[in-house]
Amino acid sequence: MAVEDDPPGAILRSIVEPSAHIDEQYRSEIFQLDDGTILSGLVKGEAKGQLLIASNPQQPEEVREIELEQIERRRKSDVSLMPLGLLNNMGEQDIADLLTYVEAGGNANYFAYRNASVPRESWSDPHLPVQSGLRLWLDAGRINDGRAAKGMTELIDGGSVGLWPDASGQGWNARQRQSESQPLFRSTINGNWVEFDGENDYLTATPARLKTLEFTAMLVVAPNHNRGWPGLISANALGRNDYQSGFNVDLMHESTASWQTIMSEGPGYPGVVNMMHENHPWGQFMIVTLRSQPGDEGVLLKINGRAQGTRQRPAEWIEIEELTVGARYWSNDPLVPPFNRGFLCGRVAHVLFYDRALGDEELVANEVYLWNSNQSLLDPTLNK
Repeated sequence: MAVEDDPPGAILRSIVEPSAHIDEQYRSEIFQLDDGTILSGLVKGEAKGQLLIASNPQQPEEVREIELEQIERRRKSDVSLMPLGLLNNMGEQDIADLLTYVEAGGNANYFAYRNASVPRESWSDPHLPVQSGLRLWLDAGRINDGRAAKGMTELIDGGSVGLWPDASGQGWNARQRQSESQPLFRSTINGNWVEFDGENDYLTATPARLKTLEFTAMLVVAPNHNRGWPGLISANALGRNDYQSGFNVDLMHESTASWQTIMSEGPGYPGVVNMMHENHPWGQFMIVTLRSQPGDEGVLLKINGRAQGTRQRPAEWIEIEELTVGARYWSNDPLVPPFNRGFLCGRVAHVLFYDRALGDEELVANEVYLWNSNQSLLDPTLNK
């Protein structure tokens, strides 16, 4: 149910209408025996001409043995073992608590039990599921709401983006002071995005120094090509290469005819390693998720919620004093200090960055949210 558009709603429906959809492993059967006996239960197994049937859902380990030759009629039941009316004597808060507990699988660290570390901006979307650890939230759909809250002029289609307001409440506003390097705002019937030209466009947030062992980055992005080693998102300590101090997520150095390459590096795990297993047309919006934490498979890439490759990562600190969208920051020439390069040619609709590794359930919840919020861009059948 975690991949449903509305996971709590799916759980609620399964409780209120248990017979509407019965998983086959929990579907009971009804038997008529040759002596006229009628019984029902879950078939636990078959051996030596006998069926093993659990007829009491309160005691599923107790089974009854029935000879196959005794059975005259047999059919699957359309009624769930789960009884009706389980919520009839519960109050609204009790029901909400029950749904959260079931959705969490009893995990006390589930995101629904966490409070946001700081209040998000009043103009942000209240439906973002995971807010604990949120450091940067760029939402092209609400870029003008954020600008209005700061007393700035509204962007129209084709306008230059010198500032993309951060909705997280942390104040990590993404900026570009140089007019020639400012991406463009695009507003269409399918949704809004920020368009990077692949030549010199990028945006940088400059937070107070962040030092963390783990992070999660999520983007709704549509690259047009991967010529010139373009970066989707990167971070660095002041004056230091992204891959040696912070991290990078880029499309790799060799151009390809379609979108099939993504790599990520950081302190202690450098190297050009493709983590993407799928192949998609250029220009198609996708949800790109990168979760990074120490461990054998600590770096995980996901595309539209589907797991891709992993990388081993040592327990070395990630230091962030600059976070860049649409480019990287590096130089391996000892005479040339690091600089922004590898500019993205493509579109960005959404960016989420957390200073912790989100759990699997949290990733699913956020991916469902990003899909629903950007469906007209992400769904190829709608994005014409």
